[in-house]
This record gives sequence, structure tokens and C-alpha cells, in this order.
Amino acid sequence: MQHMKRQGAVGTRQRGFTLVEMIAVVAGIALLAILVSVDWDPAKTQATVAIDFQRSISMRVKEYRAETGCFPAALDALWDKTQNTTSSCGVDLTGKWRPYMERQPVDAGTAGHPVILDNVFTGLRGTLFTSGTPTQYHIRLTGVPNPMADKMMTICNGSTTGTGNCAKSAGAGTTSIIDFYVGQDA
Repeated sequence: MQHMKRQGAVGTRQRGFTLVEMIAVVAGIALLAILVSVDWDPAKTQATVAIDFQRSISMRVKEYRAETGCFPAALDALWDKTQNTTSSCGVDLTGKWRPYMERQPVDAGTAGHPVILDNVFTGLRGTLFTSGTPTQYHIRLTGVPNPMADKMMTICNGSTTGTGNCAKSAGAGTTSIIDFYVGQDA
């Protein structure tokens, strides 16, 4: 009878990787591949947040108009009852008013009391902007860096030059102005 050679006897060392080690290596390689393939673009992220802000405010302005029959005179009328003594109808709406959104930081010393959006990009401001006949209402963002403005136009309209809910115009220096259409008086 032949003696069978015993594998892994005490004192011998086997070479190779355990299953756990192999899984850890494969997971590490997969994680690196994901990190390399992700195209992180801060301007696109900021543009998305800014467009979401404009859409959210637009919905609140439309809700305000549906309930009161008028557009607010300024954005802070959506959360501050004292700002409702005037409206697009020229009527004091404090009796019909309710809060339409949470309080936002505003620059009370500037006409139109722009909402301060420094959390998106330093110097970014939002106001309720009116133009045209009949009067059209827009959520206007000023101080938008040009690369971010191009991304906003692409998100909002499908291209940097296309027409849709957003319009872009030149701002100061390397910034743009983005207007998000809300509605118009009848």
C-alpha cells in the first residue's frame, strides 16, 4: 500500500489568495473604474440646483396667483406676510395671504429684495422680474457664471441657444442673467 502524501501538513506553507482577498481586490478595481468613469462637472451640478430653485419658486408663484388672482410684487411675499401690501393687481393681499414656502435669505437693501443664493454660487441672486405687454413674469437669476449659464440653458431648453422656458442675456463681466418664464397677466 502506498502512502498518500498529505496536503497542507503542519509546518508547510501554501501559496495563493483566499476568496475574501480576491473579492476585496475585484471590489477595489471596480470602485476605481467607477471613479474614473464618472464625469463630475461642478458647473452642471450648480446649474441643476439653480434650475431646480427657479422651478420651485415658479410653482410657488403660480400657486400664489391661483389663490389670490395676482402675482406677488417680490419673491419675499411668498414667505413674509408684511410684503403683501402690494401685488401685481395693486391690491393689499395680506387678508388672503398664507405662507407659500419657507423663508429664504434676502438682500432687503436692494430693490426687489433678491433672494441670496450664495449656497449655490457666491454672488448668485434671484428676483421676480417683469417685462412686456401683457406683463410677463420670470424668476431672474443674476451673477450666473457663463459656464454655469450654458449648462442651465442646456438643462432648461435642451441647448445653449434653444428657446423654451429659459432665456439668457449678458450680465456683468463673466456672468450671465438667466430668466425662467413663470406666466403673464391676462
